[in-house]
Amino acid sequence: MMGRKLAEDARQVKALELAAEGKTYSEIAAALGYSDKSGARKLVQRALAARADPSAAQLRVIEGVRLDMLLRAVWPHAMKGETESVREAVRISERRAKLFGLDAPAVHKVDMQQRDERVARIKALAAQLVDDLEQSAVTSPVTNVTELTAPDPYDNEYPDGSDAA
Repeated sequence: MMGRKLAEDARQVKALELAAEGKTYSEIAAALGYSDKSGARKLVQRALAARADPSAAQLRVIEGVRLDMLLRAVWPHAMKGETESVREAVRISERRAKLFGLDAPAVHKVDMQQRDERVARIKALAAQLVDDLEQSAVTSPVTNVTELTAPDPYDNEYPDGSDAA
C-alpha cells in the first residue's frame, strides 16, 4: 500500500514538473503512460489539490515546482563556484522566499512618546501661526490697493485705435 502511495506521489510530482514546463495534458499523458489527456488532467488536478488550495495557491505550487527545477539546473554549477550560476541560484532563492513569504517582515519601531511630543509641538506652532495672522489682519493697515477702472462699454474704439463708426 505504501509503495503505491509513493508511486502516485512520484507521478504527481512528475506531472507537475511537466505542467510547469508548459506541456499540454496530451503531452503529460504520453510521458506518464496514460491513454488520453483526461487521466493526465486528473493527475495534475489531484497533485495541485494535494499541495494547496485552489487558484492562486495552485499557481504558487506550479511556480514553486518551476523554481525547484531551475535551482536543480544551476545548483551543480553554483557549487563549483561559477559566479553567474551562484547569482542565478541566489535570484531563484530570493524569488522563492518572496513567493512563499519566507522573508521576515521589516520591523519599524515607533517611539510613541516622541511622536506625541512632535504632534503637540506642531499643534502649538499652528495655533501660534493662526494667532499671528489674526493679529496682523486686525492691526495692519490695508496697503497696495490699486484703483481699477472698468472699460467703457460704449467706447466705439477698436483695439487697433481705429473708430468703429
